[in-house]
Amino acid sequence: MKTTLSMLALSVGLVAPAVAQEYGARPIDKGTPVVIVGRISSQPRNYGFIHERKLQVAVGSRAVDHTLHVGDAKIYNAQGKEIAKSDLQDKWWVRAEGTVESDPRRIHTTKLTVLGKDPGAYQHSAYYILGRDLGYVIAENVAGSREILPSTRVFAPDTRVMILAPISSQPKNAGVGVEEKLQVAIGPDKLDYTLHLKDATLRDLRGGEVFASGLKDRMWVRAEGRVMDDSRRIEVDRLTVVSDDDEKFRLSPFFGVGGEYGMIVNAERGK
Repeated sequence: MKTTLSMLALSVGLVAPAVAQEYGARPIDKGTPVVIVGRISSQPRNYGFIHERKLQVAVGSRAVDHTLHVGDAKIYNAQGKEIAKSDLQDKWWVRAEGTVESDPRRIHTTKLTVLGKDPGAYQHSAYYILGRDLGYVIAENVAGSREILPSTRVFAPDTRVMILAPISSQPKNAGVGVEEKLQVAIGPDKLDYTLHLKDATLRDLRGGEVFASGLKDRMWVRAEGRVMDDSRRIEVDRLTVVSDDDEKFRLSPFFGVGGEYGMIVNAERGK
């Protein structure tokens, strides 16, 4: 059965190439206070007479780089002693506080603390969060409370994307018909994306027609389309039902592509 599904998937061009998986994240507004914990992936460069006023730290399973601008930041070692930015080295674990700049992965940093130099330094620190073994970003939301965010790129409007994910909210019956939209959940944080289906072609793996009323929660779908004005709203032009539930998805040829959490990738550049 799995071989048959694989052949069907290949014949209709559904299996994605070996691309980097991207979990979704909501946009972070400029000026939002954040705390970030990660491993230095690019230390401040030495230009001979001066050191760079920024560095990069990698966060999450995809080692997504965030740029920390530390020109006026206070920098401390693990013992609480103030040090210079030139002392920072690749692979050190650090914790930084600051605010988001115009790009959600650029942080104007006010304070940076070295947690340690060895791989286990973060996990043995007071800042370790269970399940976030590879670091995290925490942002203060509009209500003043804080939330841990997935640390991934935010796709710009009109970017063509491919999504492979389970339905988290099926099209609702509006009384006069079924809604032409649904939600899918991506990533370990189950971040919801809204797929707008008004102009979409809906098919099953064999190419048979599917109706919006037949799309149900927990079904895995593969969708192609373009990002709308909100990075988590997708105008879909093609959607294919991959499986009826999680168990069947794990037996399908798509499981090795999308993993257990699903994914969203840039369909134009293959990454």
